[in-house]
Formats: sequence, structure tokens, C-alpha cells
Amino acid sequence: MKVYLVILYLILFNLLYSQSDSTKIHQIDILIDSLSIFADSYPPNIESAEEMKNVIELFRQIETLLLDYSDELKNPDPLVEFRLGELYRMGHNLDIESSWNKSEKHLKKAIKLNPKDYEAYNILGLLYVNSGYPQQAEKVFLKAIDLSKPNHNLTAYSGLAFSYYYQGKRDEAIQMINQCLQIEPDNKYYISLLNAFQAKGKTK
Repeated sequence: MKVYLVILYLILFNLLYSQSDSTKIHQIDILIDSLSIFADSYPPNIESAEEMKNVIELFRQIETLLLDYSDELKNPDPLVEFRLGELYRMGHNLDIESSWNKSEKHLKKAIKLNPKDYEAYNILGLLYVNSGYPQQAEKVFLKAIDLSKPNHNLTAYSGLAFSYYYQGKRDEAIQMINQCLQIEPDNKYYISLLNAFQAKGKTK
């Protein structure tokens, strides 16, 4: 992991001296994707206190880059707001103070600027469902599914399954996971979720 983080810091160094907006955004996306390896879920995938320190520093560097880039723009950009929302969602997983509120704020702003952005709804749904708001998550995921039609939206399908499950709607949760498996029948994650949901019902 240390070598991996060194590579990310090199990208950050190059990014500071990049003059092209498209290059900046592309490299910021690489950094956000890399941060997700550690912080996409809770608890984060971090092995030591030292690694946590490095990951939080990476988070802070990306935050600074995005906020500085946002300040340079003449008008609010829905894609920048989306990226900030996703970044702060991961900050919440890292237990960084105020990240949950910031994530919600930026994602809602991204949706206001681009009401058809189903991916922003996806991330907002993930924020809600993973922090104890399954009813709000259900509404958001249903909107994401509607906006993404006729394409499949596996993130929303699986997120909706958890929303149902946390509300005690086990049959609806199983139905959504089965829908995921119709699209990806060999997906081990969906298979394990289906088995877990079905087993939970048998233990009652």
C-alpha cells in the first residue's frame, strides 16, 4: 500500500502544475477512484494507523484541489459538485467531521444543476442507506432507476435491496437482488447477498 500511495502523491504533484482543465479533472478522477479503494465502505479498508493517516492526507489533498478548481469556475459545475459529494461520502467513511453534511449538500446541488444525473442520485442513495436512512435512500434509488432507463442500474438495484432490507421488507430486498442476478448471474457478491437475505428469513 505504501508504494501505491507514493504513486498517488506523484500524481498530486504533477496535478499542481497542470494547466489543462481536462487533465486536472482526469487526474482528480484517478485520485478519487484510488481513494475509493480504501474508503468506499465503512469501516474503511485500512490496515494500520499510519495508513489511515496517509489516506486522510490524500483525502485532504483531493479536497483542496477540487475546492480550488471550483473557485476558479465562473459558474457552478454539476460534475464538480458530484465529485465533491462523492469525496465527502468517503470522508464520512473515514470518520472525518462534517463530511456527511457536506456530501449531502454537494450531491443535492449537483442534482439541482443537472436533475437528470442518475449517478448523483446513486451516490446520494449510498450515503443515506449506509448511514441509517433507508426510507430516504429508497426514494432516491427509485428516482435513479427511473432516470437510468432503459439501461440497467446495478448500483441502484443493490442499494434499493439494502433499503428494503433495513426497513424489514425482506421479500422486496430479495426481489431486487434477483434482478441483479438476472443481469450478472455469476456475480459472487450478489449471490452472497441473496444467501444472506434468505438465511435471515429462515432464522426468524
